[in-house]
Amino acid sequence: MQEFSTKNFEGLFNPRTLTDAFSREHPSGKIFANTFLFSEEDLLASRDVSGVDLLRKCIERHGDFADRILRSQFVAPESIQFLGKDDVGSFLTARASMIVAEARKAAGNP
Repeated sequence: MQEFSTKNFEGLFNPRTLTDAFSREHPSGKIFANTFLFSEEDLLASRDVSGVDLLRKCIERHGDFADRILRSQFVAPESIQFLGKDDVGSFLTARASMIVAEARKAAGNP
């Protein structure tokens, strides 16, 4: 992660989508479970593209390797189904749970 600038960490979903998903105001898209690490190429590709479309393009572009990329970003394949139902809140809740579980494991506290 040291090779990336802070600008490479961006919100996948915009504040309006977060506000709608959680029924409370979100002035920034950089809530923890919404923040993703993007390569320079992905940042350029993500302009004016929804988070759902960005994930879809990742899967299309990277094929079988997409699963590894998504898991490295704490996105379990089964959580993608929430996005197919336009359920951003459940997607981010599942991702947050995965982040917490991995942090506990890394701290030696499963």
